[in-house]
Amino acid sequence: MLAGDGYCNTDIAEQLGLSKPTVGLWRRRYLTQDLPGLYDEPRPGGPRSIGDEKVATLIRKTLRTEPKDGTHWTCRSLAAETKLSKSTVQRVWNAFGLQPHRQKHFKISTA
Repeated sequence: MLAGDGYCNTDIAEQLGLSKPTVGLWRRRYLTQDLPGLYDEPRPGGPRSIGDEKVATLIRKTLRTEPKDGTHWTCRSLAAETKLSKSTVQRVWNAFGLQPHRQKHFKISTA
């Protein structure tokens, strides 16, 4: 829209906090493809190995349940329970900032 108002790439980049090459890339894509060119293109790499429903189930299980033999889930125990790899569990926990080993409440010492 700024380009339509007559601003040059340098001014647009400065106003929006972007680099000049980024502004140039998006303007070229708009000129060659019109509005569809403004949709972001797929990123390189393989597709996700688990879907949104599995991620949601993993998060619910982490937050709402406890393992039979402990007070909190470890990534290995939850991986075994959900039949996912421990790396997958760890990636999901990192993505959502989950740290089940940290208690969310304060305990007063009786000693």
